[in-house]
Amino acid sequence: MQACQAMSGVSLRIILVLLCLLPAVSFAQFTARHADVIFENLDRSQGLPSPVVQAMAQDGHGFLWIGTGSGLSRWDGYHFRNYTFSVGVPGTLPDNDIYSMYTDPDGTLWAGTRSRGLARYESSLDRFQTFLPPGKDRDNNAPAVYAMMATSQNHLLVGTRIGLDQLDTATGKFVVLPLQGAVGQIAVLTLVKAPSGRIWAGTNQGLFRSNTNGTDFRLQKLFGSKQPGIWRLLLDHAGSLWIGTTSGAYLLRQFATQAVAIHESGPGPSLLDKEPIDAICEAAPGVIWLGTFGQGIVAVNATTLRTHRITHDPAFPTSLPNNTVVTLLTDQTGSVWAGTANGVGRANPNSGILTFFGATDTSSHAGRIPDSDVTAISPENDGRFWLGLNENGIELVALRGNRLQPIRHIAAGLNAPLPPGQINALTTSKSSLFIGTSNWVYRAGLDGNRVTPLPQPKDTGIRVDALLYENGTLWIGSHHGLWREDFSTPSATIHPPSPVAVPITNLEITVLAKEAGNDLWVGTAHELFRYDTASHEALRIPVDPSNPNALPAPVTSLLLDREHRLWATTWGGGVCVLSDTGPDHYKIRRLLHGLPNANGDDILQAPDGKLWVSTDDGFAIIDPHTYSIHALRQADGIAIPAYWVKSGVSTSDGRLAYGGDGGLTVIDPAQVRISQPLSPVVVTDVLVGTKPYPPDIFNAASGSPLLNIPQDANRIAIEFSSLDYSGADRNLYEYKLDGFDQNWVKTTARRRVASYTNLPPGDYVLELRGSNHNGAWGKTRSIRIHVMPAWYQTVWMKLGMLLLLLLLLTAGYRISTAYMRARQRELERRVELRTAELQKITEELQESRRQLEQIAHTDPLTGLPNRRMFSEHFRRLLATSRRQQNRSFTLILFDLDKFKDINDTYGHDAGDEWLKIVAERIRSMVRQSDCFARVGGDEFALLVADPINGHGIRTLCEALAACVREPFFVNATAVKTTFSIGLASYPKDGEDEIALFKAADIALYRAKRAGGNCWHCYSPAEVENPQR
Repeated sequence: MQACQAMSGVSLRIILVLLCLLPAVSFAQFTARHADVIFENLDRSQGLPSPVVQAMAQDGHGFLWIGTGSGLSRWDGYHFRNYTFSVGVPGTLPDNDIYSMYTDPDGTLWAGTRSRGLARYESSLDRFQTFLPPGKDRDNNAPAVYAMMATSQNHLLVGTRIGLDQLDTATGKFVVLPLQGAVGQIAVLTLVKAPSGRIWAGTNQGLFRSNTNGTDFRLQKLFGSKQPGIWRLLLDHAGSLWIGTTSGAYLLRQFATQAVAIHESGPGPSLLDKEPIDAICEAAPGVIWLGTFGQGIVAVNATTLRTHRITHDPAFPTSLPNNTVVTLLTDQTGSVWAGTANGVGRANPNSGILTFFGATDTSSHAGRIPDSDVTAISPENDGRFWLGLNENGIELVALRGNRLQPIRHIAAGLNAPLPPGQINALTTSKSSLFIGTSNWVYRAGLDGNRVTPLPQPKDTGIRVDALLYENGTLWIGSHHGLWREDFSTPSATIHPPSPVAVPITNLEITVLAKEAGNDLWVGTAHELFRYDTASHEALRIPVDPSNPNALPAPVTSLLLDREHRLWATTWGGGVCVLSDTGPDHYKIRRLLHGLPNANGDDILQAPDGKLWVSTDDGFAIIDPHTYSIHALRQADGIAIPAYWVKSGVSTSDGRLAYGGDGGLTVIDPAQVRISQPLSPVVVTDVLVGTKPYPPDIFNAASGSPLLNIPQDANRIAIEFSSLDYSGADRNLYEYKLDGFDQNWVKTTARRRVASYTNLPPGDYVLELRGSNHNGAWGKTRSIRIHVMPAWYQTVWMKLGMLLLLLLLLTAGYRISTAYMRARQRELERRVELRTAELQKITEELQESRRQLEQIAHTDPLTGLPNRRMFSEHFRRLLATSRRQQNRSFTLILFDLDKFKDINDTYGHDAGDEWLKIVAERIRSMVRQSDCFARVGGDEFALLVADPINGHGIRTLCEALAACVREPFFVNATAVKTTFSIGLASYPKDGEDEIALFKAADIALYRAKRAGGNCWHCYSPAEVENPQR
């Protein structure tokens, strides 16, 4: 890690103010433009207390520390944790004005202040320890600290406003080190140590160097007759010393005796010679960045010493935050942080991805592509390539390293060589450039001269979206189908022939690709064709998302890889691979999961064989063998998110260039790191109940201490972060409390907090893990947690409670046993009583059931069976007779004659009494096997179960009539009555109850008509002959 610290001080501020008063002079401009450096910027909107950054450092855990005039700020990728001076509070920052910062070999952070010495951050206590160097002024202020550097385990060199001191960090004592050749007080502004042990000290009186023991500092004469003040020093990886002075930069190569001045490349005077260099860092191997006051960053090639400027451009939010660059820092992952007068910017200049933004209405046009949209690209044989633009025609450019050099521009417009509108397609032959526009095809020389339109078909204004040139044939894909022009003869070059329509389809052609042999691939909005240019036969592959043997979406670009497979990007369906599996048959493999966006724009194959796909949200790298996908987005250096379809080209040096919505992206696949280093997971905040704990004690490499949680504060909240600054919003986070959680608990990048409440007493291990922006999980960080029991949860209390419980159980057992015995006796008594009650209730219920049955089947007045019971008896007798081959039985109906007169004369009570007497008289006469019932008011019925002959019937009827003739007395008055009787026999007179009742009723009616007091057998054929 290399850090370039800010230098401040009253005298230096005066110099900077004087420099601001100098006339503004723009530095020289080159025809070629360097790639735009992409910065991710931090400012007050993220919580930085002051926009003017004065110093930066990265501690051993990976946190980024920023020093301003308003204190220290620690950045964890999501928010700042700010530290400031507080009066009367021990352990706070001693001074808010931070001049310098340094991280020692142990990873401990040191901060140098303006007037209160230097402070060491004690991470285990989350506090600062102050060390005051000697030399207080009359206001009792310590000298400003400009530089720090460790020389051994417990010794730190401290450069101050008045000299150089050595601090014993164990005892806190300072020793003043003399500088041989210094005159009076000397400000030591920067320190650097060489591998040999020599220490270089930059001062306002020049450059000093120690011996190999780090002592005996002597002034070095390295600048000829000049002796400039030294503001910044850097020792690069090759061992060369870079020197930033009050007026320019110098390089002292290894073993050299004189420093070489760095001059700005290009025509005109070098402004760099007069600029103070505030910061230096090695942005990439062999690339040095010099931070200037008001003129941005000067990037220097350490080998050729060629330079170019990196400046702020208000038109592009991803440019340098401000042109006043006070400090530069290369972090542990290789990213470069620039501290400016308007916040901090982070860049990754070694990502292998170059961005060339196109000109906008508000941006500088110097050297830029004249349009912000590059819609088409076509290479030339000499390494140059043409860019098709959205509104400004075409431009011929050359890519030289990280510079894009414009060579020739052909405008588009009403009075321009090309028609107005977008350039849709470009292709070249050995001598010509063909340009597809919204108004057919134009041809030009490879140098851009002699722009002429090709002869058009009869239709005018035909939009051309695809061009392909091969072996003298130009294939034209348009909105009116596929066309072909033959340029194979010399005369065709001078007098182009008219295009010939190819009868394949009349749909809109969007993409073309040529396969070996005669096969031409033609893509439209609704299908893909393989067209045989010799036989004119075409194989159609439709677009159908529901059909696995079809394309999921319209094709946007085509590529034939080195294994002769066809790759197709689609609009909304990802990427498809078509493999030839037989005659006129292709197997289609769809790739969608893992792509940054389903809209694929263009696909190119890198020298290593991998496929690079531009999409509407970054790039996808596809392994052609395993089909694994790796996505690249803004966090990986992709500044232009969306790209134009078919706007891509492979350059002669193995790089890939893509035209996008905003400019041009050039990728060197060999330099792009697919597997990014895994960032550490660190604890950023700890809260137990309402008490905060220093978070860094849980970030120690040797393991975290035990976190004790009392029961009266059984609430914990632990915030953690993965220090991947390249794409923090895309990092993934999980945590798990072993002994409590069964599975990992997912959380978001916005809320990275593991929180628990009311945990049971015991020992737990909290595991925290996070990923980088590509989803690769880093090492798990573990925190041991002990939840302390309450007084009633201690072991002794539990043993006492157990003993008391045993005593209570014993006493309770005895009491309960006596109680249970008494209770048992009482229950037995109650059971006996209850059993008797239940027995009585059962008998009553049985009696009630019997009474209900009697009520339901007997006549309440006479006690005889009623009509319902008589019908049941009849059905049983009928069933028995049928089983016995229709054994006969007899139904007798009899009715009291003139019973109404008795009711009318003597009252209903007398009538009821007479009915009971009659019922009792007849019941005493019939057999138990017969059924005698009252079926109406004064009507009775008798079922004689056994067959009887005529004599038996006569005898029975006379007996019935005789029992009724006997009088009964009402108030000493004799009352007499008679019977009318009707008989019917089964089965002769009826085969069911209704028929037999009807027959008997007819017989009864005949007896009634005969005057009553008689009986009659049913015979439908006989003349009525009542018997008396």
